[in-house]
Amino acid sequence: MNKLLLYFFFLCFAFNALAQEPAKLHLTEKDGLPDIEFYNIIEDSKKFIWLAADKGFFRYDGKNYQLFTHPVQKGNSVFGPFEDALGRVWCNNISGQFFYVSGNTMHHFIDLSEELKGQLPEFIVTDSQLIIFARHNIFSVDLKTKAIQKSFNKKVDIGKLHKNNTGYIYVEDYKIAKTDFQYKNKHYLPVNIFNNFERPKGISRLINIVENDSFAFYFFSQFNKNNFFTFDAHSGKSQKIKLPKALENRIIVHVFFNKDEIWFSTDSGLYICKLKDQELVLLNTFFSSKYITKVLKDSFNNFWITTKGDGIYIYPNINVLNYNLASADKSVSQIEKLNDSTLIFGTNKGYVGLINVNAGKVKTIDSTAYRVSNIFYEDASNVAIISKEDRTLIYNLKDKTSTPGTNETKGAKDIDFGSGKFSISTYKSFGFSDDAFQKIEVVMPKRSYANHFSKKYNAFYNASVDGLFYINENNNLKAVKDEDKAIFVKSITETKSGAIGVSTFKNGVYQVENDAVVNHLTVEDGLLSNKITQIQSDDNSLWIATEKGIQLFDIKSKTFKTLTMQDGIPSYRIMDIEPVGDNVFFASNEGLFSINKKTTFKTTITPEIYFTAVDVNFENQELLHEYNLSHNQNSIKIAFNTNGFKSHEHTKYQYRLIGENNKWQTTEDLVSTVNYNGLPSGNYTFQVKIANSNSAVKCIDFNIAKPFWRTWWFYALVGLVLSSLLYAFYRRKINKLTREQNAKLQNEMMSRQLVLSQLENLRSQMNPHFIFNALNSIQEYIVLNEKDLASSFLIKFSRLMRIYLDHSQQDEVLLSEEINALNIYLELEKNRFEDALEYEITISKDLKTNQIKIPSLFFQPYVENALKHGLLHKKSQRKLDVSFKLDDSKSKFLCVIKDNGIGVEASARLNENRNPQHRSFATSANKKRVELLNHNRKHKIEVVTESKSYAEDSGTTVTIIIPLNR
Repeated sequence: MNKLLLYFFFLCFAFNALAQEPAKLHLTEKDGLPDIEFYNIIEDSKKFIWLAADKGFFRYDGKNYQLFTHPVQKGNSVFGPFEDALGRVWCNNISGQFFYVSGNTMHHFIDLSEELKGQLPEFIVTDSQLIIFARHNIFSVDLKTKAIQKSFNKKVDIGKLHKNNTGYIYVEDYKIAKTDFQYKNKHYLPVNIFNNFERPKGISRLINIVENDSFAFYFFSQFNKNNFFTFDAHSGKSQKIKLPKALENRIIVHVFFNKDEIWFSTDSGLYICKLKDQELVLLNTFFSSKYITKVLKDSFNNFWITTKGDGIYIYPNINVLNYNLASADKSVSQIEKLNDSTLIFGTNKGYVGLINVNAGKVKTIDSTAYRVSNIFYEDASNVAIISKEDRTLIYNLKDKTSTPGTNETKGAKDIDFGSGKFSISTYKSFGFSDDAFQKIEVVMPKRSYANHFSKKYNAFYNASVDGLFYINENNNLKAVKDEDKAIFVKSITETKSGAIGVSTFKNGVYQVENDAVVNHLTVEDGLLSNKITQIQSDDNSLWIATEKGIQLFDIKSKTFKTLTMQDGIPSYRIMDIEPVGDNVFFASNEGLFSINKKTTFKTTITPEIYFTAVDVNFENQELLHEYNLSHNQNSIKIAFNTNGFKSHEHTKYQYRLIGENNKWQTTEDLVSTVNYNGLPSGNYTFQVKIANSNSAVKCIDFNIAKPFWRTWWFYALVGLVLSSLLYAFYRRKINKLTREQNAKLQNEMMSRQLVLSQLENLRSQMNPHFIFNALNSIQEYIVLNEKDLASSFLIKFSRLMRIYLDHSQQDEVLLSEEINALNIYLELEKNRFEDALEYEITISKDLKTNQIKIPSLFFQPYVENALKHGLLHKKSQRKLDVSFKLDDSKSKFLCVIKDNGIGVEASARLNENRNPQHRSFATSANKKRVELLNHNRKHKIEVVTESKSYAEDSGTTVTIIIPLNR
């Protein structure tokens, strides 16, 4: 039983070694790292990080890893990145190939597989040459001609190359060679590495030589044991260095100087040493059992530690230290200062312990379950009140004993001491307790988050669910408000000068004097966020933990200093803050970490912005300073970036597009692109800078041309066209009016001519000969006392005259009326010919004479011509046939007038002999009338005349063709 008690006592009070290490980030493939095996790392002049890895050559821009490869590349692994004066980054591989990256493209420079024969050399690139340090020779390759030259004609052992402030230093056999950066002025130091000028046996690796402004040493491995020697470059003297035992047998891959510290990257961890009195003193060892290949400190003071097989580790800030609390769990909920070297801490799982920050020891106080909600140390009585979710312990640090408090005090949110009594905030109330924590005098029976006693004002402050309250020595309560608004407080602190600082859940920080607000800090004043998790005074400054970082506010100067994860802070979920001397300790969900107030705040280095892409109408463009675009190339996307580890997570940008909106706008978190859609024509300048900094402004010009319809020449052309169209319109209008007027005049003339034609036809039908002959016939009948014949003839004659007069007043008449008039006319003419005329009028049965209209007085002149010029000169057997019918298509009406007279030619000769000047009036009138009628007809009237003048078969046939459709 006694043994068990002793064992339990040992567990509870044993001291454990406290490992502390700079807060680090571990990058693996889960974090987007493209590989886990890295051989080398550099930062170029543009602050890109280049990684030579097993899977290839990668460039990191703070956000993305870009792989560079080449079609002729043999294998994926690359080594030895090097930036030349032109900004090209070179690498090589074990196959003897050398490449360089220019822009975003990898180029193959040369293949030296025959010369190197499988060796993996170091190399540098000068302005004119590629210098290759092989195991037993140095090769120079001209960058222009690619001519290869050897430095030695014999086998020479070449050591590892080291770059210092003036050039390079390395070993050739037993001599130390030094050269400038252009490898032109080489000289040897008066130092002999081996006394007998011969390489001793057992040296299995290259001889390394390192140098900085303070000291220089070389080392090599002989029989698997490291040997270190300092040397004086002037006297040539060497002196052996004593090594820590842990470093004696390690493979040293790389040496890095950090001020007066020497960091050795080895096959089994990173060893931090100091050289003191010819002895390397081991200060610390990190990454035990990890194969460390290199340490790089970048321009932003981040330390990159590359490994072979375990990705990359980063120390964002070596002055931010993480503590391994041994048996304690990771999440620390409370810390309290006991003295300048000791802290008491509690965790979310109930572990309570003491930390001696100087001796590096942890001592267990309690390891039972349930979260530690608050720890308060009362200096006068040397006791710590430890409140857990299930109980309260009063721990006496002098005699190491614990006594329990009442259940009413369990799960306390905050505890303070003043005016001889303890104040306590619980989830039920705020009140005062006696020294034994056995009874609570409730002052406010509502949930309380924090409380504080102010010596300056001799008053308590309580943060309850109803707001902040000031409680004087008589327990009188007064609400502390911000312009009549309640202040909802999470934690309360007081500076050395008596300034009360309170943090709020989402409204920043208030400064209170007595019972009134005197200052209010928000994001507009420089806070990272208005959501405050903890606040703690430090002399006359305030440590403020926000959801976006930790800040130190100087009350006197009203200035902020800021720490974020980019500065090495492992977490923003801060549970408690405790200043101890030059350090400040933070309890967080990621454990206990501290910062050094003097060295942790980095010198602000403003990264440089550069443009990464420009898209026009969703198509990527070559990066230019100015873009001249057409009017429809008006959708623009601009991407930009700043280099530096995870810079995109901690950088906000301000931008504007001059010509569209001259006001600066701020991007949202993690946003580094800007889109402009549908920009109108014009000249624009896009400007971007880092928000809240004095960073340089980067610009790109965009000139969007006007569409052709908005250019001056188009306006002039449109004006000319419109003028021409207007002129053409009015000209056409005038021409149309002229044509219409002419058409009207012509129609009037045609109508007049038609009337005249009708009159001429009427005149031809009522010519004096016909009337005279008719009247003679009537006279003759009267003389012969043929009264009936005279009366009949007179009636027919008068009827015909009436028909002619009626028809002369009409443009068209029915065919039946015309045939009737023609029949009367032929009856009268037959009497003239003394019955020596035979005529016949034939009408086709399918001809609808009462529906067809024809020009008035149209057929009679042709019949008259047949009588007058054809049949009149024939002595006997005069025959005339007039027929009316439809053609085969039923679309035309035909009138055929056929006589057996002397014919047209014979009649013409006869008339010519009688009167050379004779011209047939009826014939010309008929022809003219046909022309007039056809003027406005689509389907023309045709008159076809066929004449025969032979004695045995003479006669004339006139066919008149009238289309039924006009």
